Amino acid sequence: MSKKTRQRLFNNGVRKECGKCHQIKLHNEFRKRQGRLRSICEECRNNLGLLKNFKKKFKIINENFNGKCLNCKTDISKLPTLEFHHPNPKYKVNSWKSLRVKSYEDTLRLLKNDKVIVLCKNCHILLGSVNFKELSNLILLPSLFLNTPDELKNKINIFLNNNQFIINKLKQDKYYISRAKYIIKKWIKKRYIIEQLYRGKCIGCEEITVKNNLPSLGFHHILPSRKEIVIKWDKISKFSLKKISNLLRNEKCICLCSNCHSILHSVSFIRNINEIFRDNYDSLVNQVKSDYKKILKNIQNYDIEKKLNDTKIREII
Repeated sequence: MSKKTRQRLFNNGVRKECGKCHQIKLHNEFRKRQGRLRSICEECRNNLGLLKNFKKKFKIINENFNGKCLNCKTDISKLPTLEFHHPNPKYKVNSWKSLRVKSYEDTLRLLKNDKVIVLCKNCHILLGSVNFKELSNLILLPSLFLNTPDELKNKINIFLNNNQFIINKLKQDKYYISRAKYIIKKWIKKRYIIEQLYRGKCIGCEEITVKNNLPSLGFHHILPSRKEIVIKWDKISKFSLKKISNLLRNEKCICLCSNCHSILHSVSFIRNINEIFRDNYDSLVNQVKSDYKKILKNIQNYDIEKKLNDTKIREII
């Protein structure tokens, strides 16, 4: 029997062939080991690492946490959206980032020691939005935008003076009232923008709305080439509503929930779903493809520029 020989890869001293993707790349795109260039480029090494992490995460959640978010119907087909949450912070020792490099057995043992539960990103964000939940009776008031700016300010003052959560906070911090006003105004502006420009919901799945999970709704650049700034609500909420709406149009942004946003950015997951779910999980692969196509189609069908041109934005607060 003849002995197998290693494949000879192109290398001219400046450029080298990657043993995984077989593209010819510059030497600086390969990491060194013991003074010699590795056979696989850094991009492929990173992709292999992500694939390994997804496979381990899938096995852990599917076999030990019922394969889904504890709070909602989000299942293992949306693997990138599922996260480990520590209900009791005193048990928190490890993070998924620190556990990814460990063996399956060690990772599972440490997660159990931390007494974690599995939540999707949408539920995780809502659970952590304590201020929003305590103030949501005002923020989500159906008739809120029928008020003039002065009437709305008056409503906020009345609400703050009669809210037990605020009263308790003031016992700890006598200046908390001004912070609470800022928090409320920020959430009200976010609700207004999403209702006016995006029909009050995630354009991707069309299931997450202002009413059921405002904290998880954010903004996604449709065209990366148009991206000039990172759109974070904490950063842009201080602008006027007209300036915010113009910024979202110029940056070509769509409203997405955290789950849909995560799926769109998980390129490695989408590319490797057959490998991640390879053992008799054809239904999961089909579900991932179906959900991904739905998100893309809904985004493509939504004309944000037309919506902006047809919508009159007014300063409500």
